[in-house]
Amino acid sequence: MTGVSVAPQLETPRLTLRQSHDCDAEPFAAMNADPEVMRHFPAPLDRAGSDALLARDTAGDFDHPNLPLDSGLRRHVLYRLKREEWTA
Repeated sequence: MTGVSVAPQLETPRLTLRQSHDCDAEPFAAMNADPEVMRHFPAPLDRAGSDALLARDTAGDFDHPNLPLDSGLRRHVLYRLKREEWTA
């Protein structure tokens, strides 16, 4: 496919970082609706807001707005952790 970039997948024994997929929509929306998960964000997201955010990430359109366009650090990593996965 010309013009399509594939994000690398990084794996460790405890963590996998990968490109978002359609199957992520439901669990991502559940995390985005959880006030405790979202306590450091402006507000929890409803399903429509969560789906829009995931669509931006999947499209590769989730860049840091305060960095120059040519910065290699501009691309954001979008992530959340389910409350059940938190450890002390």
